[in-house]
Amino acid sequence: ISNLLPAGSLHVDEEGPYYAADLWMWNITLHGLTQAYLNEVKITRNEDLTKLNIEAEFRLDALSAEGVYNVTGWLGWSWMPVDSGGDQLWQANMVNSSLVPRIVVDADADCDEEGNAKITELNIPLVYDTIEFEMENLDKSFDTVIQGILVMVIEAQNRVAVAALKRLITNSISSLMCP
Repeated sequence: ISNLLPAGSLHVDEEGPYYAADLWMWNITLHGLTQAYLNEVKITRNEDLTKLNIEAEFRLDALSAEGVYNVTGWLGWSWMPVDSGGDQLWQANMVNSSLVPRIVVDADADCDEEGNAKITELNIPLVYDTIEFEMENLDKSFDTVIQGILVMVIEAQNRVAVAALKRLITNSISSLMCP
């Protein structure tokens, strides 16, 4: 994954009322994508047959990532510093995860005056039971804060990926998708 990130690393600088974290992660590798499989496909129509709803579930039963991290910050009060003590190893396992693309094709879309079918909805949620993180040399309390931040980063990146896919479809085949 590091090859896909700007400068090969992930940087999160986050501060809240009870914590601050300056987190760097790099040498990130992802394992388990080759074990993905199509679990279920659902195709439904509405009563007047103008909308086609398509949903596919791609299961990723054992998805894991690992890499190197370095974090500094504070927990509770700014005079209580937390530090990973330099570069450390980390590992994460996403339990019972699925990518579930959902597409709605509307033959009566408001965005089309010519009567063509258009994609009016496109979502690709990443669904999972939990993410288990192991971060070497990190205080357990601060580990919980970092895990919360990383979950938000994963969800934000999923939204960025969906937006990029929508732009790609719109730019490649503009007649296929509502703006």
